[in-house]
Amino acid sequence: MYPAAWICSTISLVALIYANIAPPESYLKPYFHSLLLSPKYPWIDSVYWTLGIEISFYALIFLVLAVGFWEFKTTIAYVLGSVSAAYWICGYLVMPQFLASHLWSRPLELSLVPYGCYFALGMMLFFHAARGLTSREKIFCGVLAIGATIEIMFKAEHANRVFHSAQSNWVPVAIFVIFVALAASALTWQPERKLATCLRQLGLATYPLYLLHDNAGTVLMSWLLDNLTGYRFLALAVTMVACIATALLIALVLEPPIRGFLAALWRPRKSRGAVIQDG
Repeated sequence: MYPAAWICSTISLVALIYANIAPPESYLKPYFHSLLLSPKYPWIDSVYWTLGIEISFYALIFLVLAVGFWEFKTTIAYVLGSVSAAYWICGYLVMPQFLASHLWSRPLELSLVPYGCYFALGMMLFFHAARGLTSREKIFCGVLAIGATIEIMFKAEHANRVFHSAQSNWVPVAIFVIFVALAASALTWQPERKLATCLRQLGLATYPLYLLHDNAGTVLMSWLLDNLTGYRFLALAVTMVACIATALLIALVLEPPIRGFLAALWRPRKSRGAVIQDG
């Protein structure tokens, strides 16, 4: 997550200050929360809300590795996914009002209960690539997909109410299913080396693109609309190209040297005796 979060949060800060939406000092707390990947609101951009949830999952996996329980990884996926899927499926059948009123409960989000079905599905895709899936695991993936579908539809309905939209709730569900299928296929696909390198570079750029597209992208889009009156689709195209180009620049040019510097700081140094012996 670092150092992309540092770079992208700084770009978002500059964009917001330029837009002059609020006093510059009001962005200090959100900026530092974003720099530190704080799990608590506010952030410099609302998209940072997902990072705390990812860190909770990484912390769980770190704990599992630290205590030597990785051999029970399948069980962990079952427990994590079953709790999450049961939350959505049973909640939909028994207490949909509770689900609707707790869509954005931060403590609940950080517990991984609402999103465990996604992480468990990701673990199952990992197992699929490593050894294939048993019939029981394939059925479990179907249960996880049902839980995820319910979650997506609740969030889509909420978005329709907030933004006064009439988009079908099945559109984001279809996008989810398509990309899960693509991910499953990609895990067993062996492209030629040059293509694999290109795809990896594009994949690395998706993270900074995610962090940039919202606030920084909106500020750029607004500026272009003010200066390209009547050419909104051109403004949109330019914004998309600019965001993607910036994300590639961050992932392929700016991040590697910073990451290398940070790795060097943490790399264990040889003792003086070892240095003399090597010499």
